[in-house]
Amino acid sequence: MHLRQRRRTLLWIAIAATLGGLASGCGGSSTSNVVTHTVTAKHVVHRRVLVTLPPRRVVVHRTVVVHPKPVTYQAFEGSYFSMEYPSTWIRQTSDASKGNYLDTTINSDENNDVLIRVDVTPNSSANAAASADQLEQALSTQPGYRKIRFRPTTFQGYSGVAWEFLVSEHGVLLHKVDVLLDDSYGDGVAILTQAPVDDYGRWQPVFAHMRQSLLIA
Repeated sequence: MHLRQRRRTLLWIAIAATLGGLASGCGGSSTSNVVTHTVTAKHVVHRRVLVTLPPRRVVVHRTVVVHPKPVTYQAFEGSYFSMEYPSTWIRQTSDASKGNYLDTTINSDENNDVLIRVDVTPNSSANAAASADQLEQALSTQPGYRKIRFRPTTFQGYSGVAWEFLVSEHGVLLHKVDVLLDDSYGDGVAILTQAPVDDYGRWQPVFAHMRQSLLIA
């Protein structure tokens, strides 16, 4: 009985050993099914970059106001008229005979294209309107000609025509105003002022003064 019990004990020990081995095998399998999470830590490095910029140009806009110098006038006394003109201007002709008319031309001392011209035609057979029409027709074929106005006018009680136009002479585009009149003696009087187009506005007050000062004798 003792021997048989011993054998049973050995048998159970063998069975236990076998079951232990199986348990070990099962444990090894379960270990292979474990999911491992890997976390990668990123190390972010912030760098400070210093950029040297060129100096900024500061543009200052200045408005320069140029005041025109005052104009002084002197008198011209001709055979048929008198008027005032700038004292620095140059008198090119004074009642100079041009055939059937007398010419008085006074130029600016700054620019020969700036001038006043007064022509007197004694005992004119044509009236101012007819003379203006003939001149306008002849000039209309010239380079750069453009009529600005052509209309009847009165000047110091005399009737006439005011003709304003642009025309090119010697490569310069000029702005001209020609006032043609009939005086009480039957004489024709033409008062022409001109300046380059870009400079005309500057001289306009001077032209107006000269025209207003003109007195037909």
